[in-house]
Amino acid sequence: MTPTASDVSNAEHVIRTHCPIEWPEARRCNNCHGRFPCKTHEWAWAVLTAAGRSENEILALDVRTGPWS
Repeated sequence: MTPTASDVSNAEHVIRTHCPIEWPEARRCNNCHGRFPCKTHEWAWAVLTAAGRSENEILALDVRTGPWS
């Protein structure tokens, strides 16, 4: 699979919004509240990996200033 520019842009947005937050019972997605990683986050990770992004580049997209931001 070769992701399009639109796929990559959407995946970058998803990584920023579907990020982990800590709950007493488990890590949850900050956006959909499912167990982390949620299916949407997994899709975005696969797209960015297929586009040649490294793990560190993908992790750097999470620019929150706190666990709830």
